Amino acid sequence: LPHRPPNVCVDCWEGPFANQFGLLGSGYSNLVSRDDLENRANLEGCIWCQIVLAALQDSVPGAFRVQLHLISSNLPPSTYTPLCLLGCPRYATYASPECRISDQFRLGDPAADFLLHDDYLLDVGSQRSLDLAKQCMDRCKHEHELCCHISAHPYPMSIPARLVDCADPRSPLLVQTAGRAGIEAYVALSYVWGVQTPSYRTTTENLPGRINGAPLTSLPRTVQDAIRVTHALGFRYLWVDGLCIVQDSPEDQHREIKYMRQIYRYAALTIIASSASSVDEGFLQERTQPPTLVPTHTLPFICPGRPDDLASPVLTGTRQLGIIHVEQKSRRPEDAPAPEPVDLRAWCLQELLMSPRSLIFTHTGLLFRCQTTSVNVCGAVRDGFFDPHPLPHELFQPNTSIVPRPELRWSVWRAWWQTVHSYSGRSTSYPTDRLVACGGVAEEFGRVLHMDYLAGLWRDTLLRDLLWVKNPQTVQRPRPAYRAPSWSWAALDGLIVLPNTICNAPWDGVDEIAEIVACSVRLEDEALPFGQVTGGSLVLRVPLIRC
Repeated sequence: LPHRPPNVCVDCWEGPFANQFGLLGSGYSNLVSRDDLENRANLEGCIWCQIVLAALQDSVPGAFRVQLHLISSNLPPSTYTPLCLLGCPRYATYASPECRISDQFRLGDPAADFLLHDDYLLDVGSQRSLDLAKQCMDRCKHEHELCCHISAHPYPMSIPARLVDCADPRSPLLVQTAGRAGIEAYVALSYVWGVQTPSYRTTTENLPGRINGAPLTSLPRTVQDAIRVTHALGFRYLWVDGLCIVQDSPEDQHREIKYMRQIYRYAALTIIASSASSVDEGFLQERTQPPTLVPTHTLPFICPGRPDDLASPVLTGTRQLGIIHVEQKSRRPEDAPAPEPVDLRAWCLQELLMSPRSLIFTHTGLLFRCQTTSVNVCGAVRDGFFDPHPLPHELFQPNTSIVPRPELRWSVWRAWWQTVHSYSGRSTSYPTDRLVACGGVAEEFGRVLHMDYLAGLWRDTLLRDLLWVKNPQTVQRPRPAYRAPSWSWAALDGLIVLPNTICNAPWDGVDEIAEIVACSVRLEDEALPFGQVTGGSLVLRVPLIRC
């Protein structure tokens, strides 16, 4: 190691910083107490301890394990711009929501040659931006083992029923998929309709003309942008709900909504118009330059020696010590960026989660997300975009006839409640869609869990599930028309959580003093067990406890 700088304590220099280049071996982690961090930060002036404390300020007191890891550039090896920065929970790379690294260096500072500077994609619709996005897709398709396995399952040819043919983006056509050869892949669009009912939608009146070759005209801006991106990425077909579902046909809507999860599950890519608050707004507008960085910390940076072959991943030679300037962003709620429009809509969460690959056009840039990773395309900042936990990969496997082992079942059940938490704070245009808009995701969970679904809860874990609580900060709204029994979280608007004491409790070995005598729900449509309900009942046998 180079000589230790004065603003880093011995423990950090010989621990996390030494681990930066694998000097301590793989799997290194550092168990440190809050008191130790505070002493080293305040008494010794250790800048790294100060950063970790700030990043973990909401953690419970006591000892906590900080997992530090090496983060490298996502660009191809030929560019050789490795980013080697220590990471910890909630404080990772220059592109994270928590911090940014300044691109200003002292003259001759060796760190300047190794850090990937911010190169913001302001024109997200440019050919350069889309080429970089396509590189992310190609790496995912060829290098991500999990994503390759998911993509290996071909989609059913009858789903979806219709697609938009974007071969000529100036004159798109609506085509039927049944019996049509040559449809190997399609792209799906996830977007916010907005307040007004789109006039471009497909209806029983204009459907015959459209499927017989009538061009789709007067399309709203968001759909036009999606057609342009689909064509630029090398795809021919696009699925848009307003065009591909007959909007005034209950029969057609019933069929397509039933298969909605599969439409997004089998899409080669989902375009998410995250920044657009309505279908008329579009999402390819040029983004604004982020504000100038104001450094809050100065960190030492151990620079590796360059290899002779720039394509080689092996770093050799003499290590030098450079300096980087880091801005740590405010964590105050009032300074938090506004959420993206899609983050407020219930339907959009299901569309994001069920998509194996997504290209997300946020209000600050461009993000590629898959089941393996989420990457900022060429330095795009992710402020404001809510990125939920990916669904367990078991939900993307076609064969789930075997009941999973208990530990996997528990893990998947916990993931369900993470999904409920993310979903419950969102809104639907129609209150009765509260269960419908997450029905596709629920069906996939049910397929893996092998449990009966009871209006957002599961029969095998019902006693635990009944312990959900509403976030106390949620504003109470007037009780809506009936959509779920009172014991279901779906009966209420607002954010729902299952306490950590319940989620983290052992799957077995818990004493249950209550007993489920009977529980049932009445479905609006028996063919849609994960859809809307019209009634429900619950009978419990419990001991009385003196108040």
